[in-house]
Amino acid sequence: MRTRFFSGSVGLSVIFLGLAGCGKGAKSDTDAAAGPATSASTGDTRMVAPKSDTASAGGDAERDQIVNRSCEIQSANECIAKERATSAYFASQSQKIASAPFDFAVERVWLKGSCAKGDKPEKRDDTDGLKLIAEGKATYKGTELLAGASLDGVLYVDNGGERFITLRAEERAYSYWGGTKEVSKFTRRVRGSDPWTSGQTRDFHWESKPLSEAFCEVVPKQVAAILEVDSYSVKSGQQKHQVKVVPVNWDEVIGMSARENVTIRRPKGEKYVDEPGQSLFGRLDKMLVVGASGKAEWLSHASVSHTAFLKKGPAASLPVKIDSPAWTVTVNAISTTKEFGGYSPAGEDQFLAVVDVDIEMKTSGADGKPLKATKIKSVGFKLETAPGTWRDIVGKATGQLDGSSEIAPGSKTSGKIVFPRQQFERPFRLEIKTPDKTTSVAEVFSYELKPASWK
Repeated sequence: MRTRFFSGSVGLSVIFLGLAGCGKGAKSDTDAAAGPATSASTGDTRMVAPKSDTASAGGDAERDQIVNRSCEIQSANECIAKERATSAYFASQSQKIASAPFDFAVERVWLKGSCAKGDKPEKRDDTDGLKLIAEGKATYKGTELLAGASLDGVLYVDNGGERFITLRAEERAYSYWGGTKEVSKFTRRVRGSDPWTSGQTRDFHWESKPLSEAFCEVVPKQVAAILEVDSYSVKSGQQKHQVKVVPVNWDEVIGMSARENVTIRRPKGEKYVDEPGQSLFGRLDKMLVVGASGKAEWLSHASVSHTAFLKKGPAASLPVKIDSPAWTVTVNAISTTKEFGGYSPAGEDQFLAVVDVDIEMKTSGADGKPLKATKIKSVGFKLETAPGTWRDIVGKATGQLDGSSEIAPGSKTSGKIVFPRQQFERPFRLEIKTPDKTTSVAEVFSYELKPASWK
């Protein structure tokens, strides 16, 4: 019986084997955080024929042995769960990595899933929660032949208290048709007919069980996974090894700047071709990268490799000027608010992003001919609030830059423009279209735009 951490998300995977009367009502700290207690009692009330005293005594003794054994198992599981949920346990497991006979090179790490979305919380659809995924290559450095090896591990979430929340590695995925597939695994399975020899490298895919989408509302003090290998050698038998600590930047849940050299893997026929690139931003399973073409594009994180764990990069450096042959647009600042110019979004998840801009019209165009006065609304703006999602200006908010007024050649006007955004969205770029048919993009990313619950 698996506990659930929150409604809609599978949580901590501690299995309790108990019978009625064995530790009744007791739960580990980890299980208590997971949700309501689960009863192991069968509740069987069927009538049975009376037995003789001798038979009854023998049956009671046998049942006592079963109960005692069950209690021993339950106590051991509870003890393991409690120890695993402590910061001391996390530190001790991390220290064991240096002695493991494996070298794990993590090539990509990302958070997969989504946060809750909907104007009315009581009508929001449940999501699949958030998972940590890590992929890369593992090299066996030991001297003994491995007849079997499987991936395991734990995701730790430190909310600043004395204890961690822990989630085991995802093991099986189930289809609607009843089929199953292995999730956390070596893509080339280790088995008797294909044993793992010293110096050999195999690809791996690891993912945690899902964390509730409720964690989108908070900023954990620390999130990290410890990857483990359960191995079976011909000589020494079964062993467990802690092999890698994988840190997580929680800002990637809503958006994070990430300026790293990366490798982009693109399909070409039946094969793949790698090209060098540069990452700009990451959000959950999407990454904005610039490849050989020089064009910025959002790609699946699974197709982008980076030699080191992504570091939290800087916000956009504002103000920034965008020049076209006839216009100069300066983006001064970006901020967030719940109300602007008498307009307030109806939904609890909806907020407003306010962009402060200057618009300047030059005296002549690219052809050198004098320019004529034109209306401000001839300059178009769109804001990217999520990967590939562009929002138009909110027309109902008064006090914005007056689009109906004119701007004369050689003059400048200033004001604010307002866009809608969801609470778990952090805008990345501002698209600017000027009347001389020039389209430009300015980065407006700011860590100050975040959910109201983030402190």
